[in-house]
Amino acid sequence: MRLFRLSRLIVGALSIPGLGLAQERDPTGRYDVLEPADHLEDLLEEPELGVAPGRPFTIDLALGGAFSTNAGQSRSSPVQTGVATPSLAVRAVPISLGSWRLRGSLTADGDYFVGDYNDRFGEGRLEARGYAEHEVGPGDLRAGYRVLGGFSNDFAEWNYTLQVTSLAYTVSIEALRGELSAEYHGSDDPNLRRTRVTSLLAYRLPEPQFGYDVTLGGMLQYSDFRAGDNSGRSDVTAQIPLGAARAFSNGVSLGWFAAFSHRFSNRDRSRFTEFDIGPTISKTF
Repeated sequence: MRLFRLSRLIVGALSIPGLGLAQERDPTGRYDVLEPADHLEDLLEEPELGVAPGRPFTIDLALGGAFSTNAGQSRSSPVQTGVATPSLAVRAVPISLGSWRLRGSLTADGDYFVGDYNDRFGEGRLEARGYAEHEVGPGDLRAGYRVLGGFSNDFAEWNYTLQVTSLAYTVSIEALRGELSAEYHGSDDPNLRRTRVTSLLAYRLPEPQFGYDVTLGGMLQYSDFRAGDNSGRSDVTAQIPLGAARAFSNGVSLGWFAAFSHRFSNRDRSRFTEFDIGPTISKTF
């Protein structure tokens, strides 16, 4: 069950000189605001080894819907609008290799905005991820690599590619989990190259609320850009996410998500405040 699959709600729409994207967006906005919230499920819902209906992978279909107070993640001209995000994911059942635990996934999804905003903000994505995890001391060490391709949301036009190499350490104390991670984002476009450090804390309430498992979180993130027109740019993003999920029969789940985010930056155009809220329904085969 995917708790927060609607995390692909909104993508950035900040114009960066020299970026060369048709929709004039800053793809770093999506990662800074939405990916850490999506990662809450990875912190609190580890898939079990061998859990699959007789095959080494599962298939997830999901449809998310959301409302954002700042869909373009703009400091001075926020856009309030809705978006639908369908997705298809194939996830390998985690396997053990010695003392390491391996897992990976392939995902295709897209953002389809209400009205004329779809031409400005709409995006399609193809992503491949792979992780290796190992117990170290009281927690788990995870090394990961992923490749993300950004397209127009009809997948007719390629816009950019990101290659993300990451190293993270996670510690759990009952229902509380914390993680510290470091990443390097490589790209064909120098404006998107950066180093990012993230601290994330997640707590699941001990009892379901109205049938939903509820998770509270807090995130603080620092990004350092050293290439292209963004050379010398530094961002600090703070976020308070809240998620609720309920599993039904036959692999169907319903999730709700809300997040308040604020990004500080030494570049005025990169600062913004945003609130996102919406549901996601998903089915795992």
